[in-house]
Parts: sequence; structure tokens; C-alpha cells
Amino acid sequence: MKTLTTVNDVIRFFGGPSKTAKWAGCTDNAVCLWRKRGIPPAVHLRLLIEAQKSGVRLGPEVLKMREDEWDELYEMVGPTRLEQVSASS
Repeated sequence: MKTLTTVNDVIRFFGGPSKTAKWAGCTDNAVCLWRKRGIPPAVHLRLLIEAQKSGVRLGPEVLKMREDEWDELYEMVGPTRLEQVSASS
């Protein structure tokens, strides 16, 4: 499974700043600022779910999270939980 470890990896995953902005519901400029400021927390959960659906793993460094925070989040929305959510919809 591929792991995205940088903001640039995330932007490339979506196909560039414009496509990432469209997905995130923000401007291209806002996405470009992610490189400097980091990905906004409001996007973290959606990004994790999108990555999981696509068979990609996010590294904790992408979301600037401590390893223990990351483990807790990943446990809540890991592949098994995602399959349960998909099956119930």
C-alpha cells in the first residue's frame, strides 16, 4: 500500500492544486498554502477516508499529528471501519 508522507504527495494524489481544491471545497491558493501551513484539521477526516477508499495510507506527518494521535484516528477510521461504513450505506 502506497503511503503519502508530504503535502505535495497529497496534492499529487488528487491530480494537482486545482483538483485538490475542488475536492476540498476551497481555492487553489488555499491548497498551495497547505505546503507552508499544513493541511487544515477540517479536511483531515475526509482526506483519511478518501485515501482509504483509494487504497492509499496517509503518514502521520502529513497531518502533523503525534504517532499516538494518529494511531487513535487510524483505529477509528481504518480499513475495517471503512468497510463497515460502506456496507451499511
